[in-house]
Amino acid sequence: MVGTLALRPASDERAPLDAVRVEAMKKPVYWEERIRSLGGKAADEEFGVDAPNLTFPQQHVIAHAFGGALYTTEGDEGIGVCDGQYSFGCFHEFLGHAIVEQGHDAIPKLNDLCWSRMGSNGLTCQHGIGHGIMASELYTIGGLRTALDVCAVLPR
Repeated sequence: MVGTLALRPASDERAPLDAVRVEAMKKPVYWEERIRSLGGKAADEEFGVDAPNLTFPQQHVIAHAFGGALYTTEGDEGIGVCDGQYSFGCFHEFLGHAIVEQGHDAIPKLNDLCWSRMGSNGLTCQHGIGHGIMASELYTIGGLRTALDVCAVLPR
């Protein structure tokens, strides 16, 4: 893991990227602490330093944990931190939490935030809205139909 350590700035006091830390990173509580300590954007950048040393499935699972922690810690304001990396895991979990907590009435507001924060990349955020709707409907066939119906009429 010497190569991994060389990627980090000298001021980084985190544990080396070993199996124990990878398992910790899969838990939202790990990211809630990092986000409170560093802010959402800096915690995401920290994840980006470690990501090349993780498998694709690990990246996606950790991105989900990060997205949930980001919503828990920063609320709607954190939406601009997520992006399409790691198969949209951050958006999936962030928007899932937002829609479960705020209900479907919040979808127009979340959509507006997607476009205002993401600019021309707002569609990547809308993809997460669809997943959020499905999560709020417990990933049922009816939830899929609801997500498709709602997303079909979202502006842009």
